[in-house]
Amino acid sequence: MPESWQSLKDGSWLLEQEACRLSLWWPRFYGYYLVKLGPLAGAFDTSAARMQRQWHMGATGQLHFAGSELPLQGRSVDVLVLCHNLEYSKDPHQLMREAERVLVEGGHLVLTGFNPLSLMHLTAFWKRSPPFDGHFYHPLRVKDWLALLGFEILADDRLLFGPLSSKTPHWLEALGENYAPFFGGVYMLVARKRAIPMTVTPALSRQRKRVVNPLAGTVTGRVARLEAPKAPRE
Repeated sequence: MPESWQSLKDGSWLLEQEACRLSLWWPRFYGYYLVKLGPLAGAFDTSAARMQRQWHMGATGQLHFAGSELPLQGRSVDVLVLCHNLEYSKDPHQLMREAERVLVEGGHLVLTGFNPLSLMHLTAFWKRSPPFDGHFYHPLRVKDWLALLGFEILADDRLLFGPLSSKTPHWLEALGENYAPFFGGVYMLVARKRAIPMTVTPALSRQRKRVVNPLAGTVTGRVARLEAPKAPRE
């Protein structure tokens, strides 16, 4: 995992591009806790999010984290931010399961990654230098993982349609956004954890009512009233 954006080729420019797109989402989030996972996510300015507390979790963050298991209680986080964590995780499936575990019902997951089916990747994957030294996962595959974990995809945004360079012409970006959006070099997913309904089904409701025998009290009462001994007629 890169220790900073500066360790990536044109990292400062890449951070600016991703932060600009995500800045539209931060004001929409509210709750108690927002956690940014890893050194890259920690560089995002999330002050516009209406959260009571915000934490940066990583090797050098406010909360220490290393590996795929998060040292957080289940259902304790309202917004979790993963920035290119899947590419460098030894167990990305476990990391996704941990994200689902720590999020509250209705909580949001913000996830960014590099798209292997893009011009940016095809022109530089053979160099094996950051950020191309990780394992890239196609966004459709990541969305399948999220669906299996019970997430609802709210947004799927793509950007950077040319090589990883701050000198990429604007016309190439505009061409990609308008005619080939699925080939963006970076994808951004915003997903919401579905809440599990806790309603009682009518069948179970009827079964619970039948636990009490409806004849237990009424029959005894009728016997006492209707079958009382009568005086014989003379």
